[in-house]
Amino acid sequence: LVMYGATTRNAQLIHNQAAVGRDRVPVRPIMPVGPGFTAILLRNCLAMAGIRVFSDPIARTLQWISGADASSKCSPGINMGGDFLASVLCGALSMPFNQTFNFQVTNAACLAATPAERFALALRFLKTQYFMSTASG
Repeated sequence: LVMYGATTRNAQLIHNQAAVGRDRVPVRPIMPVGPGFTAILLRNCLAMAGIRVFSDPIARTLQWISGADASSKCSPGINMGGDFLASVLCGALSMPFNQTFNFQVTNAACLAATPAERFALALRFLKTQYFMSTASG
């Protein structure tokens, strides 16, 4: 809640520096929630899960791969590797949510849309970002 308003305003200000004409969006006053709030909330939850949730299972897997006794305590190096890989994994998984947030707060159609319309616009945006259409489909 604390970060949404400032993050949104910053994204809009930066977007407007590069955008021209009708691509510019009105910079909204700092508000606690609005377009993109769900996306940034999901991004933050997933990013925080990295070290808190995924680090230990990844460290145990690294320990098993290294041939060490799985029941013993992980070494500091294994724990650091688990923390690093968990952060990388969650960074990759949270990327679509971050892109959705930036799209929703810097797109005039999203800013004026209903929540259901914003969801449909976000899905279309993500589809164009992650998938490529060819002549064969």
